[in-house]
Amino acid sequence: MVANALWGWLNRWKKANWQRRGKPIWDAEIWQDIATRVERLTVKVRHMNAHVSKSWANEEHRNNEQVEKAAKVKVSQVIHNCETCAAIKQAKRVKPLWYGGQWLKYRYGKAWQIDYITLPQTRQGKHYVLTMMEATTGWLETYPVPHATAWNTILGLEKQVLWRHGTPERIESDNGTHFKNGLINTWAREHGIE
Repeated sequence: MVANALWGWLNRWKKANWQRRGKPIWDAEIWQDIATRVERLTVKVRHMNAHVSKSWANEEHRNNEQVEKAAKVKVSQVIHNCETCAAIKQAKRVKPLWYGGQWLKYRYGKAWQIDYITLPQTRQGKHYVLTMMEATTGWLETYPVPHATAWNTILGLEKQVLWRHGTPERIESDNGTHFKNGLINTWAREHGIE
């Protein structure tokens, strides 16, 4: 029932040039991608048939097993390709600033730890994620980029940290070239960041 409804919507939206009642479909490119994939997909519907022969019941059972296996593979692929999932998984490995049983002297939002993680390249060309973790709570912000550069570091900090949480007093990193160079140092000095 759900598959039939979805296929009906996708066909109607496609015929209407990805609009409904003259308004564009929200995130149309995602729905277009789904429509392209579903057109070529063999869908096996799972339901219960009562009072059927043993051979028919066995065939239904085999079909249901195939559907479950295919669904597990698809879900695994989606999770593997998800930038946010990868950043969260990586961030769980990072330890916040905790020394001697207490947090450092910073209040919320005043100290951040940053690093880049590498991901499989996305369709949008993003290959790295700038991870920015607030030091007192472990709150994570992420910013996917095509290259780990000083300029992308500044953009990520401005869009994800400064704009949302205010200007921090301190930013800690592994001192890689995308974190410690003239461009970053000038930007940090202009913003009063240690």
